[in-house]
Amino acid sequence: VNDPAQREHIMQIGGDPEHLHEQYIANINRAIGDRIGLAEKTVKNYVSNLLMKMGMTRRSEAAAHAARVEERRRACTTGPSGDPIRY
Repeated sequence: VNDPAQREHIMQIGGDPEHLHEQYIANINRAIGDRIGLAEKTVKNYVSNLLMKMGMTRRSEAAAHAARVEERRRACTTGPSGDPIRY
């Protein structure tokens, strides 16, 4: 957990920040697996492999990258008013 405020909150509720973060990620993997019919471990392996191929180590890096790509895509397909450009 890198965010100081989040780390402080976790310490106040009485828990090891790294352990709680691991639990949080495991719950996400389980939810993804349940939704698409895969085991939690399979989802974990798929995510790890995807991050490795992207040259990243954290999901937050991938999320930030996706947000930047989407922002650039929108900038190329919308006019100054935000309306779609028609070709």
